[in-house]
Amino acid sequence: MNGFNQIRFKRPLALALLTASLATLTTTSVAAYAPAAGTASSSASTAGPVVNIDADVQRGFNSLDTNSDGRISRDEAIVDTVLSRDFNKYDLNRDGMISAAEFARFAAIMNASEARQKNGSE
Repeated sequence: MNGFNQIRFKRPLALALLTASLATLTTTSVAAYAPAAGTASSSASTAGPVVNIDADVQRGFNSLDTNSDGRISRDEAIVDTVLSRDFNKYDLNRDGMISAAEFARFAAIMNASEARQKNGSE
């Protein structure tokens, strides 16, 4: 079972608010956390912004962040087939790691996709 399958939002309003918040975050804040050209991106300060995310999303993130460094590497993402396949799509600041904020965006997109599929099949 991949890490994302363990994530479930219990309230549609929470999902809508998270999605709206993440849309704002990804368009206004992520660039501020991308490393400058020619600088090393291995320090913890480039891990991304500190964000408040849903407890279920945090648990999913923590289950993939096996070394507990606050970021998901490509090697850690391999256990989630979708995240692994689309890693570059969700690594918004292109530092080679998925931050908690980037993972929250991934989770919101996956939950919205699952909700659409569920509503279409009922």
